[in-house]
Amino acid sequence: MRTRQPAYRWNVPSSVGLQYLNETYIAPETELVGAGGVHRWQYVAAEPGSAEFIAIYWRPWEEVTGNETTFSMDFIIR
Repeated sequence: MRTRQPAYRWNVPSSVGLQYLNETYIAPETELVGAGGVHRWQYVAAEPGSAEFIAIYWRPWEEVTGNETTFSMDFIIR
């Protein structure tokens, strides 16, 4: 089975306070164009304090305008 790369991609420009471990993309089990897969990032806390994860869903060849879909999560690490 051929893995398609979507035009839109999640970009992680910020992971302050977190240490990157790996990322995995699980493609959908369908050949339908535009079908969503699952993207999983794995991080661990770098140190106690606060941490922030931000991801932007965009096409890498376009400039970021501020109207993109985003996901963010704040953490308090003890």
